[in-house]
Amino acid sequence: MNIKAFDDHFSNIVQQRTSYTYQQVIYGAKFLPMFERSPDGAYTLLELNKINAHEMVKFPEHAKATTEAG
Repeated sequence: MNIKAFDDHFSNIVQQRTSYTYQQVIYGAKFLPMFERSPDGAYTLLELNKINAHEMVKFPEHAKATTEAG
């Protein structure tokens, strides 16, 4: 996975490359949002305790058939 972002402080593009092992991948999961807008809309609240929070999702039937066949 590659992450590319812009650092406003130094006015640079920063990049991070990460890879995962098979045991670290959770098939059928999606990340939960870890940020939300403040009630007054002045800032964004980032909840780092949710950095790995995920939920399982149900795949559509056609995706299941493709996965089983391939």
